[in-house]
Amino acid sequence: MNLTNQKKYTDLLEKFSLFLISEGKSDLTIEAYMKDVKGWLEKNNSTPDEMADHIASLGIRGKASRTISRHASSLRRWGRFLVEHGYEKEDIARLIVNPKRKIHLPTFLVQQQVEDIIESCDQESEIGIRDATMFQMIYDAGLRGSEALKIKLEDLSQSRTEFIVTGKGSRERVCLLGPRSKEKLEKWIEGPRKEWDSNECPFLFISKKGTPITTRQLRNRFYEAVKSAGLGSGISPHALRHAFATHMLQNGCDIRIVQSLLGHKRISTTQIYTHLAFPDLLMTYRACHPRA
Repeated sequence: MNLTNQKKYTDLLEKFSLFLISEGKSDLTIEAYMKDVKGWLEKNNSTPDEMADHIASLGIRGKASRTISRHASSLRRWGRFLVEHGYEKEDIARLIVNPKRKIHLPTFLVQQQVEDIIESCDQESEIGIRDATMFQMIYDAGLRGSEALKIKLEDLSQSRTEFIVTGKGSRERVCLLGPRSKEKLEKWIEGPRKEWDSNECPFLFISKKGTPITTRQLRNRFYEAVKSAGLGSGISPHALRHAFATHMLQNGCDIRIVQSLLGHKRISTTQIYTHLAFPDLLMTYRACHPRA
C-alpha cells in the first residue's frame, strides 16, 4: 500500500470503526473486522473478483470454515459501508461466497468437572475468593467472559440474585444467580474487594491494584484452576457458558428460555447445545418410535 492510499484508508478505517459501533457490534467483533479489512487492503486489490478470490484463498491455506465465514462477514460489512457512504457505486463484496460450515460442538464439561474447577480455587486466599466468584457467576448465569468483566456493582439487585448484562449487539438481558453465587458474591464484595478498591472502581471484579480484570487475566486464572482440577488443556472460560446451556437443557429447560438466558439472537445458535445435551437422541428416537 503506497503512502497516498495508506492515508486514505486510515481515514476510511476510522469511519468504518464508528460505523460498526453504530451497528452495536461488540468490541471483539469490531477488532476482528478491522483486522480482516486491513489484511485485505494490504493486498492492494480493488475488484469484486479479487475480493472473492481472497476469501477463496483462505480455504486453500487451510483456514477453518468459521474463520473464513468471519472474514467474509468483515468484507461484506466493508463493502456495504463503502456504498452507503458514497465511496463506491457498487458493492465490492457482492461476489463473496460463504463456505459450508461444519457443526462445531463446543467443549463440554459435566457438572462434577465444573464443581472441581471452582473448588480448585484456594478460597482461603483473597485471589481464590475472587476467582471462585467469577467462575461460579459465569456458570450460574451462562455469561460470556467479557460480560462478566463488564458487570458493575450498581448492576446487581439488592438481593444479589439477579443483574442486567449487556451482551452482543448491545442487547440487554436479565441474568439470574443461584445461592452458591450469592454466597460467594457477598464474601468477595464484603471481603477482598472492599480492601482492594482504593480507586473506587465501578466494576465488580478487580485486581489487587484496584483496576478492572482484563480478559487475559481471566483466561490465565481459569487455566490455572483447570490445571489444579486435573483436567486437560484447551478448556477456556467459555466452556462454563457451554456447560450452563447443556445442563439446563438436560434438566428439562425449554430451549427458548435457554436462548433468552444466553442472549442469543437466533434459536439456531442455541440448538447447537442439543447435540451435547442429547447425544443419543437419534438412537432413542429409532428405538422408541413405532415407525422409525
